[in-house]
Amino acid sequence: MFIAEPIPSTPLPEEVPTDVQVEQSKKKEADFKPIVIRKSLVVMVVKAVLFSIIAFAIVTIGYLCLLWTDLLSARALLILIVILLCLEFAIFVYLGIEWYTKYYILRKDTLGYISGLLFHKERDFSLANVASVTLHEGILGQIFGYGSVKVLCPDIAGGEEVYLSDIPKPKSVVRAIEEIAIKNEVSEQQVRKAIHKL
Repeated sequence: MFIAEPIPSTPLPEEVPTDVQVEQSKKKEADFKPIVIRKSLVVMVVKAVLFSIIAFAIVTIGYLCLLWTDLLSARALLILIVILLCLEFAIFVYLGIEWYTKYYILRKDTLGYISGLLFHKERDFSLANVASVTLHEGILGQIFGYGSVKVLCPDIAGGEEVYLSDIPKPKSVVRAIEEIAIKNEVSEQQVRKAIHKL
C-alpha cells in the first residue's frame, strides 16, 4: 500500500499589484475632490449685526457730544452719517474676506486649514490616527445648525488639537471625519453622503 507524505505548505507569494491596479488606485485618489468647510453664514450675520450695533453706538455718542456742545449742524450730521456708512461697509468687507479666506478642507486622508488673503498659509493634519472627535454645540447652534468640532491628532508632536469653529452641520462633519479615520479606503461619495445626512 502506498502512503503519501503531506506536501509541506509553502506560503503564497504576496500579490504584486499590476499596472492596472496601480493606475486605478491613482485614479481613485485623483478623483477624490476635497470638501471645503467654511464658517456658518449665521455666525457671520450675527457678527455683522453686533459690529453694526457697535458702529451705530459710536456714531450716536459722537452725535450726542455734538448736540451737547451746540456744534450740531447739517454738515456735522452728514459727516456722522457718512462715517456710519463707511464703518458698516468696512465691517461687511472684513467679514466677507474672513469668510472667504479662512476655511477647512476635508480630503481623503487629511484635514487642511487654509488662511490668508495676501500670504496663503496651509496646514494639513493627518486623519489616519485620530484619537478623538468632539462636538461643541450651543443652544443657538442647535437652533441654527452650526457648531464647533475639535479633532485630537496624537501623531503630531505632543498631540495637537484641530479646532473647526462655527461650521455648519457639525454632526455631519464629525461623522465624516470618523468615517475617514476608521476606513483608510473611503470614497468621495461616502464622505459627501456623511456630510449631507443632516
